[in-house]
Amino acid sequence: MSTPFFQVFPDLKLNGPLYDLFERVTIDKVTAAKSRKRLKIHIESEYLIEKKQVRAVENEIKSQMFNDPEIEIRLIEHYRLSDAYTPERLFDLYEESFEEELREESELEANIFHWAGKEFVSSSALKLTSDDNYITATKIENVKSKLI
Repeated sequence: MSTPFFQVFPDLKLNGPLYDLFERVTIDKVTAAKSRKRLKIHIESEYLIEKKQVRAVENEIKSQMFNDPEIEIRLIEHYRLSDAYTPERLFDLYEESFEEELREESELEANIFHWAGKEFVSSSALKLTSDDNYITATKIENVKSKLI
């Protein structure tokens, strides 16, 4: 059962734009690691939220709601998007956030993605092209698997 975001975090103070973004977000579940040092909050939205905005809210939750500087807060996004979000439009809107997600895991993969050629060859097929060497070929496959 989904609960409105600010019903779970009624005392959380966010700046105007972040508040507006999260006003219609719901929370599906909250899980904590046994050590209580990691909290995962599964959210659902009907519109895209940029990764930097998600990270900003994670930081606000951590700083405002917890005294422990070692706790890790992660928002796990799930989206229910309308048909207006075609794969090509979705990519245009989320490309920068996707690159940021890659960078959190691998600077190399993020750089390969950044410099790769990107072309939609059909309404639902994105073609990525990159330098032809072993490292790039291996890493571009990792990037492609994350796009699916």
